[in-house]
Amino acid sequence: MNPIPILDVTPSDATVAEIIEYTKQLREKPIDLIAAHPDEFGAAVRSLSTTHLENTLFHVTAKEQDELNALAQWLDTVKDESGLDVTRWIFPLRVPVSGWKFFQAMPTCMVATEELKFIERLRVMPLESIRSNPEAFAAIVDSLELSHMDTGVFGLTEENEKEFFSFVARLKNLEDLGISDAYAHIGDAFEVSAKDMAETAEAAEAPKRGEAN
Repeated sequence: MNPIPILDVTPSDATVAEIIEYTKQLREKPIDLIAAHPDEFGAAVRSLSTTHLENTLFHVTAKEQDELNALAQWLDTVKDESGLDVTRWIFPLRVPVSGWKFFQAMPTCMVATEELKFIERLRVMPLESIRSNPEAFAAIVDSLELSHMDTGVFGLTEENEKEFFSFVARLKNLEDLGISDAYAHIGDAFEVSAKDMAETAEAAEAPKRGEAN
């Protein structure tokens, strides 16, 4: 029998309570046993992190977050005492409830003014929080970009387009600082201007006017 517990549920099935229970099971394992089975241990922690990131990240209470923080702290101890580097697996476990729960209600399609509310929240997020949770940050940026391509871009004005341009510059700066690589994964949707949209609309209408004449 595998001495290290592996998640026996899919990411879509796990609840916060189940994740907490799995964290307790992991913490009961002696560090020398973990060091002797690094692959099994890595699979267990990766499953926890992935499940939490994809399914329960925005549904934890402050008390439950304390449990996840305790696991993250314990994993630091594992690294120190066994030499097994688990840092890359634990970023979702450190997400503070107050800093990320705001994005739980973020719609998949928004008008430009709504998108800017979430962009402003990302803009004021502490750098250390972004550095500690790069994939969560990138996932939110990706969702914003998809929304902008679908609906937000149609609400661009000469005034608000500057906010989107500034957001792109911010992402580029975070990449230059080695904090987030979200900039590398976005397209040019946030760089479309109100003038670009007006010209596109004009080009689409031109044939119709020609037919009318």
